Amino acid sequence: MNDDSNEKYALEGIDIYRHRMKPQDEAWGIKENTKNGRKRANVVHLKSGDKVVFYLCGQDGHIFLGTAKLKTGFPLVEIAVHEEYLDWSQGVKLTDIDPWANPVQIKSLEGRLSFFAKGEQNWGSHLQGAITKISESDYRTINDAVS
Repeated sequence: MNDDSNEKYALEGIDIYRHRMKPQDEAWGIKENTKNGRKRANVVHLKSGDKVVFYLCGQDGHIFLGTAKLKTGFPLVEIAVHEEYLDWSQGVKLTDIDPWANPVQIKSLEGRLSFFAKGEQNWGSHLQGAITKISESDYRTINDAVS
């Protein structure tokens, strides 16, 4: 995730994340289609029980922020919309939400993730896009790095 804005609001990615991790909502809005009408990559592969890790890029650094499990998958479900937080009207329901008190800097995992080899300069391109599949091994490595 990263910073976002519309005609009325502009928010930093970290603020959007904190809002969406509130226990009363337990949902993550997803824009299903791109501007030209194509389905976003990997949306149709989301299923109940999938484990997710949240990643923030931008001026705050490149950090993993926390984890959750999907309560719902594809097709997307209607969710509560908070316009000031740039929510989408459809998305997935979450369970087992765990926002970490100490986010994990991706740089600290250099050479330990399949997409971030030692000395790799372009590792961020693997995580671009709304939804990116990672291996179970990479998920465990990220989760185990939480202090």
